Amino acid sequence: RPGVTAEALENEVHEVLGGLLGGGVTDEELEGAQNRARRSLVGQLNAYGDRADAIAHAAVLRGDASYVNDSFGLYAGIGPGDVEAVAHQVLDRERLTSVHVVPEGGAS
Repeated sequence: RPGVTAEALENEVHEVLGGLLGGGVTDEELEGAQNRARRSLVGQLNAYGDRADAIAHAAVLRGDASYVNDSFGLYAGIGPGDVEAVAHQVLDRERLTSVHVVPEGGAS
């Protein structure tokens, strides 16, 4: 972003991730994420062709075309502990890689 250094932005990202790793997520944050995921699923299943793609994807990769029907309920089963466990596994600062992309002609 203009006026924001890559280092400042990276520090803010690490601060947010540190808060997640240290304090977990609130019920409100989890509910908001679940609602956004559900809205995304509804959007993905809006057209006939998209629904056909989702069913084919479930049939081929999951071995069960009816998985499409179960996907909404799966989000409801995710709790704060699940998010925290995955966050500690995936967002460990020692395992993160930062990439700074500077548009051509932009300041570094």
